[in-house]
Amino acid sequence: MYDIGSREYEMYKILEEKSDKSCKERVTRLPLQDKSLNMCKFSESNRQKLGNAIVYIARHTSNLSKTKLLKLLYLMEERMALKYHVPFIGLPFEVWQAGPVAKDVFIDLSDGPFLLKDFVKTNFHDGGIFVEAITEFDDSEFSECEIAMMNEVLAKYGNMTASELVAETHKEGTPWYRTAARAGLLEAFKKRECNNSNEQIDFAESMSACAAEDYRESLAIRQTANLLNAEAHVTQTSPPPIANCRKSILLA
Repeated sequence: MYDIGSREYEMYKILEEKSDKSCKERVTRLPLQDKSLNMCKFSESNRQKLGNAIVYIARHTSNLSKTKLLKLLYLMEERMALKYHVPFIGLPFEVWQAGPVAKDVFIDLSDGPFLLKDFVKTNFHDGGIFVEAITEFDDSEFSECEIAMMNEVLAKYGNMTASELVAETHKEGTPWYRTAARAGLLEAFKKRECNNSNEQIDFAESMSACAAEDYRESLAIRQTANLLNAEAHVTQTSPPPIANCRKSILLA
């Protein structure tokens, strides 16, 4: 696990020194889950974190279908956002009929894997795609609170089936439900007029104004750092802002 606080500080310094004022403005003005970013490019650090999060899930659950994995990843992202007000991996999740879905992960596991080939393999049986870890978990990209959060999510949801997890994330009042209702998708999904959408879940909508501001800032920094590092082929990106996370643990 990384040294708490030091890497966060270094990342802020790197961003500030990247191009002084222009870089700062890019960080502070970047809208939540900018669709131009949309996680289409992964820095090596973000790829490692995503891959190892999936390895961790695969090592601690059985009969891991692609749908079940996507729901557990979502619940981890949701838990980190709503409890600690920082992103976990920063994946954008879209409102699909069997969503929430991280589209890039969905495509990679459906067609490959390619992005995740160093971490998992897929098998097709019983009419679906199942995921199996091919390496051991590496905790170097994770904080103690992130590992604790993953354990909490797996303890609560890890034994549920994919269908049960879909139902859990679709309950009235959940971020998926509210986003789908606002976009007029509930009836369309019910009538099977469509099975996916480009609508993205905004966790900040479920937070207080102060918490939402903190989360948006953290997510913007994470997305910008990922984009800059991916384009520059730099292998080290920032961890989530651990100062906020540590404070949240004390208050939880």
